[in-house]
Amino acid sequence: RQLDESAETTDTTLELRVETPPERVEWAMESVLEKRKAVDEPETENTYAVYSKKGRARVSYEISPLDHETTLSITIEGYGDAPGFLREYFEKELAYML
Repeated sequence: RQLDESAETTDTTLELRVETPPERVEWAMESVLEKRKAVDEPETENTYAVYSKKGRARVSYEISPLDHETTLSITIEGYGDAPGFLREYFEKELAYML
């Protein structure tokens, strides 16, 4: 039998624009990551390893304030169904908090 080494990572992004102060957006994102028991990857700022039943993914985010809006950009990179599953999870959880 041959080992299939063709497994590729899948990337997905989520961008939210909210009329919320950047500090509140940071708090919400950190809260959701804590709820998922995300593990900080210290070599890269705002990057975490997140585990789910769908697999492991690497989540990074950036907060950009502009005028009266704040943009939260989340990038999720992983294998299989994990990125899509986590994208939906973040979207739903953050909608309640922002």
